[in-house]
Amino acid sequence: MNSNWALDVLFSGPNGQPSELCRYTFPIEGDVRLETPVSILVDDLFFEFSASDQILSKVSVTFPVSTPKRLSTDEDKHQKPCDGLWIHEPRASELEDVTLQVASGISLLTHTSVDVLFEARKIEWIRESGGVRGLAGTQIDLGGRDRRPEPSTVLPLNILARSVITACIFKAHNPLHTFFKRGAADVNAHRYIEAFYNFFFFMEFEFGNGKSGQPQIIREFMKADSLLASITKVLREKVFMPMVSREFAQKMEFALPEAVLTYLVKTRGNLHHPNKKRRGNWHPERQRQFGDQAIFLYLVCLEIAMRTYMVQAMSPEVERGCKKAARCSRLAKPIRVVTR
Repeated sequence: MNSNWALDVLFSGPNGQPSELCRYTFPIEGDVRLETPVSILVDDLFFEFSASDQILSKVSVTFPVSTPKRLSTDEDKHQKPCDGLWIHEPRASELEDVTLQVASGISLLTHTSVDVLFEARKIEWIRESGGVRGLAGTQIDLGGRDRRPEPSTVLPLNILARSVITACIFKAHNPLHTFFKRGAADVNAHRYIEAFYNFFFFMEFEFGNGKSGQPQIIREFMKADSLLASITKVLREKVFMPMVSREFAQKMEFALPEAVLTYLVKTRGNLHHPNKKRRGNWHPERQRQFGDQAIFLYLVCLEIAMRTYMVQAMSPEVERGCKKAARCSRLAKPIRVVTR
């Protein structure tokens, strides 16, 4: 669908006609298919998702800029050196938060791993003069990578819309979800040591309260009702049993949460303090040695990550926006959502 309708809205915003628009384009890495391009306007942020060979490959975000060359507020003073130059990047901090949260939403809701490569962004300005629009002379490309993994999951519009609307309303990316997303990607790539670390960081970030010693952090974990509930559910449902070794399955079959946490904390200690004199020392090239623990932690952290994300993603404000997006899609109209 032509994007001119959205540019019309942005150039005639409620705060007066902006002198120009700014557009960021971010490469995307992941394993989801986008069968048709999708455009969504949420308040003053216009998202355009596109694919290469039906693989979600990039997102562009366009928004109005009232004073493009003057750094007037702390929010606008986000600059980055590039080839010896300093670049003005309007609302970059806000857009980084939003795009990271969009990636987390898609990853959690599709059970895959999607990354928006913020550091590889391209920056463009769109100007309007005498009724004619065009790109301004200044374009900055901070470089991107071209990786096309095999697609495994179709990205439906309702998940894409929910991820975008949630990010635009709350604009508060939770690092917890990045730890989970990276751990999930590591599990899929059989990087079990890295996966274990990311999932342990997940628990430490959310429940550790700054403690690091073995007895202290176990005590903090045991105070976390949601962590204990997630471990109990994973143990009860036994989904992990066919995925792990017989030895690990037997160890976990009748274990209580405290015993599980003690075992995982000790595993963290062994990984964190390699010792060539230790009997049965781990080897960084033998990732499968930690596959059981990583898979178990994946299931535990998935429960918690989904719960924390859904607090925002299922809020009444997001639900209203998603219903509006679905209605626009059914009527084959441009998707525009106003949240404020």
